[in-house]
Amino acid sequence: MLRTALGKVPLDTFLIELYERYTPVAAAQGRALTLELPEQPLPAIYADAQRLEQLFAVLLGNAFDHTPPGTPVELCAEMCRGGKREVRVLVIDHGPGVPQADKARIFDRFARGDSSRTDKTHLGLGLAVAAEIAALHGAALRVQDTPGGGATFALLWPLPEKTD
Repeated sequence: MLRTALGKVPLDTFLIELYERYTPVAAAQGRALTLELPEQPLPAIYADAQRLEQLFAVLLGNAFDHTPPGTPVELCAEMCRGGKREVRVLVIDHGPGVPQADKARIFDRFARGDSSRTDKTHLGLGLAVAAEIAALHGAALRVQDTPGGGATFALLWPLPEKTD
């Protein structure tokens, strides 16, 4: 079972620092990493910064692994519209995407996209751990198709109601 040490995490700062740490990793693999933040500052979230770093290491690592060289990986954040107070952080790749049949089990332990693969360097635990970290924080991790091809992983983070 994962444990968390929760504290106030300024999301804008966290994402900028994450981008700065992973830009050289992307470049070393022949990819670009982009960051898109809204003009209005994002609210701070109540989280375990180390676990959040672990979650994004999984998502960015997968995106780098599945995106062709020369193709960008995008990191985006936005406030969700509508009745819910929620922030959404996206990791977008432009690789082969996730087959529809795999989407239902992609966050299960030991799930691997292609059962015919003989490469055992990936055990199928990363996305399960990332989803567990999200759940420990009351957040949800989802996958959807990227328009034009690829996979978009969305972390939906609920925010407390305003107390003004």
